Amino acid sequence: MFTKRQLRILELIIRNSYGITGSRMAEVLSVSSRTIRSDIVVINTILKEYDFMIKSSSKKGYYIDNEKYQDMCSFIRPYLSESLDDKNRMYAIVGRVLFDGKQYFLDLSEELDLSEQTLYKVCQKIKNYFVRQYNFNYFVIKSEYIDINCKEEEVRQLLLQLTIELIMSKRSDYLIQIELLLNDNFFDNEYQKILNIIKEKAESIYMVIEGQSLDMIALAFYMMIVRNRSQFYIENPISNKAAYSFVDLLIEELSNCDFEINENDGLLLNDFCWGIKMSCANDQINISSQCYEVLSEFCQKVADRFHVYFLESTETIQYLSTHIEYMIRRIETKYELKNPIIYEIKKMYPVSYEIAIVLSDVIYKHVKCYPNDDELSYITLYIENFLHNYNRKLRVVIVSEARPGLNYMIESWLKNNFSYRMNFYGFVTLHDLDTFIKNNHIDIVISSRRITQSMKIPYYVIEGIPNKRDFELLTSLVHRISDNNQFEEIVKELFSPEIIQYFNHNEDFNDVILQLSKQLYQNGYIENVEDFSQRVIKRETLYSTVINSKIALPHPLINKEKKSGVAVGILKNPISLNNKDVKLVFLLAFNKEDDIEMCYLLDFIRRISLNKENSIELTSSNNSKQFLQKIVYLSKNIQ
Repeated sequence: MFTKRQLRILELIIRNSYGITGSRMAEVLSVSSRTIRSDIVVINTILKEYDFMIKSSSKKGYYIDNEKYQDMCSFIRPYLSESLDDKNRMYAIVGRVLFDGKQYFLDLSEELDLSEQTLYKVCQKIKNYFVRQYNFNYFVIKSEYIDINCKEEEVRQLLLQLTIELIMSKRSDYLIQIELLLNDNFFDNEYQKILNIIKEKAESIYMVIEGQSLDMIALAFYMMIVRNRSQFYIENPISNKAAYSFVDLLIEELSNCDFEINENDGLLLNDFCWGIKMSCANDQINISSQCYEVLSEFCQKVADRFHVYFLESTETIQYLSTHIEYMIRRIETKYELKNPIIYEIKKMYPVSYEIAIVLSDVIYKHVKCYPNDDELSYITLYIENFLHNYNRKLRVVIVSEARPGLNYMIESWLKNNFSYRMNFYGFVTLHDLDTFIKNNHIDIVISSRRITQSMKIPYYVIEGIPNKRDFELLTSLVHRISDNNQFEEIVKELFSPEIIQYFNHNEDFNDVILQLSKQLYQNGYIENVEDFSQRVIKRETLYSTVINSKIALPHPLINKEKKSGVAVGILKNPISLNNKDVKLVFLLAFNKEDDIEMCYLLDFIRRISLNKENSIELTSSNNSKQFLQKIVYLSKNIQ
């Protein structure tokens, strides 16, 4: 009788008893307003035979007269039940249980046009699905009914998780599925009002919220309101995150508009919004030091294993740091993103996905929980973009041999092991090598025999069949060429003789931090000595920054200083920090705009710490000028 789209139109009109505009239905169903009008004409032609009619007005949109509403619902409902696909049927059943409690299969079978035996099997699948996807094991299934046994807070957390999945699915009809989950308690005019209130409040305080994020926040607030209105309330909710003032502002605004929402709802919404990207216009996202440490370690592991260097692209580092920051937040609050095209991504970009998996162990090391596959698939897209657009490969030429087989063997080995780090410019004879280098920009020369002439660029000799030792040495050379120029620039930019200080007495950690903070203040790096030093000390009590037995690099959790710089403390007598004797302190002061510089510096200091001779050499400096010369030398030659 009705097409699938016409049934969806009828469902939208029935669920919005106060009326819904044609443009809104067109948006939900991803069609034109003209298509909606044409379908309404056809629907009314059919309904006329049964003495029903969809009316319209410029104020209300499309609606059904109050006196006909219940009869119309009874007439249409069997057709809507027939049109439900498996997914929508699942949401319809879950919605009934969440709002009406125990549901007997006998009653559901009549409404959903399924046998009781089939419904039992469907409900078992529903239970298994929610255990697998959301670790939600609170559905109770007996031979005659399905019920739920959990706290209201757990119900709302599930609804919020489903909100993320449905919005991220990018299905045009996701609001219909939301309506099913809310068990006919969704009214589009109310939702649009809430959406507009949130949008206007964000604009009034110059808050930037992206499209999908705005939908998530609006639906999250609406779900709290619907649950409260249905007499379900949260008791003693717990939030481990700092309160969002924006959430408090919205609760106050919505309460003033007679929406039923309160402070207890705010605690749950606070956790939800913690993982959603929101920022004031022209203001950068606050990235935690934990995120920088995760990113630095991830970049290093990827460089070591795949010879891919994210630090070469400021844009990639910014994208990764922002996503990883919010990913960690979502992992902590259990509101991780879903990706509807995850399988396509893994199929199309297997190498980038393999690189993204490296992040999994790094995240677990820092937060004791693995990210889900969907979150990693978003990281995969950033990596693929980097590999396609930014990964500058070293230009390589191979000195040819008279033996073609050896040429082919060396080229194949290089391509198999260094394809992401090298572009091969073919072969050149030893006689023509100098001329070729003068006419072409080459980073490395590979040869199977020693080159006796003077070379101004690095070269590597593979003697015989390439082996593991060749791989290790050539990898080290690639690292050095790619990194050392950046390290040298960072060291010269961030280190200064004025903020290098020697400590010759028995100072403790707090004394050292206070004195170095004063040096930073006097040279214009920080705003306030007491505030900065206390933030550094507080961070150290939470997460130790000692990276080996002699070196520590303390810094605040949040980077917000006037300008970036590194104060150095060289101690005659070591201080005890995290049960280790520290003789060299790098106190980091960073402006939030210098994310990539901080990543480079963390990587550089980590490499210094790998060799005890480096720290011994630095601490043996007699004065700040000599220290600076030594650390600049290390930046050029660190392995």
